[in-house]
Amino acid sequence: RTAACKADCVVLNGTSNVYEVKSDYDSMDRLANQLAAYRKVFDCIRVITSERLLPKVSAIAGDWVGLSVLRARGSIGDIKKPISMKHAVLPEVIFDSLRRPEYENIVLCQFGRIPDVPNTRIYGECKALFSQLTPEVAHDEMVRVVKNRGDRMRLREFIEGVPSSLKAASLSCRLTPSDRVALLTVLQRPVRECFPSLGQM
Repeated sequence: RTAACKADCVVLNGTSNVYEVKSDYDSMDRLANQLAAYRKVFDCIRVITSERLLPKVSAIAGDWVGLSVLRARGSIGDIKKPISMKHAVLPEVIFDSLRRPEYENIVLCQFGRIPDVPNTRIYGECKALFSQLTPEVAHDEMVRVVKNRGDRMRLREFIEGVPSSLKAASLSCRLTPSDRVALLTVLQRPVRECFPSLGQM
């Protein structure tokens, strides 16, 4: 989440890549505000859209925004690659996208200490320090700590264990770790065990 906007997809692989998807059913009303919000936090920003909406998206997107189009046969083609905007991110906005353990980790690494203040003041004191970081350092530190969110190995094993036809649906459901285990267990069982009535047909 960036300010009042929530990205469709964020990929952290050495830098930050944010993807905004605009289908033929989406409105363009919020796109300019979304892109402006993403620019405050992310390095590379891309919009994926349809061939029909490409002219409208192109007119709204800045020169720094990458554009990709979803072809009729389902393939995605790059129209324009994004320009790195890491130098233009805003540390104070990045700070508000972080969880407390994450920003405390960064403050400790960069300043050698966490402010010794009551809990009611820790947010403000840490934000004041974090805001002193250069955009590049704030961004790279954000990437470092956010990549450690959750149990990444379990998620990777889950993705690899789910059939290709169910990967997108499984991830969009936001399953808990126990839900993932249960789903993989069911998928490994013979179909007739899951649907006993099939044996009677």
